[in-house]
Amino acid sequence: MSDLHLLNPMCPRFMPFIFQPDERVKHLRKVLNTNFGQTQRVNIEALIHIYEIGDLGPRQSTDPLVFLVDGVRVETDPWKDESVPAHAVKWCEGAILQQMTQLAFPVRPCPPGCTHR
Repeated sequence: MSDLHLLNPMCPRFMPFIFQPDERVKHLRKVLNTNFGQTQRVNIEALIHIYEIGDLGPRQSTDPLVFLVDGVRVETDPWKDESVPAHAVKWCEGAILQQMTQLAFPVRPCPPGCTHR
């Protein structure tokens, strides 16, 4: 019987468990070139700056989440904070979320025949 995890594209076991800031910045810059990235531009640019100045170092799944609202880092979960306007642009940065965006926007080119874009 084959190993089902090898065939499961949702299984992040192939992704590193510690993310380096320079690699994360590369991925965030790639995300900026998408429609989603344009919607989140204010937060992505702020997050890139946070990584570049060293306020966020290598991240792993045990690290606390980092929240941004309209390009400003906040301490509380903006989806639970009633003082945050419903129309505000919100971002949550965490290792599992980083894995998802790296799978959605890989830095390396897709192999021939790839159709996920």
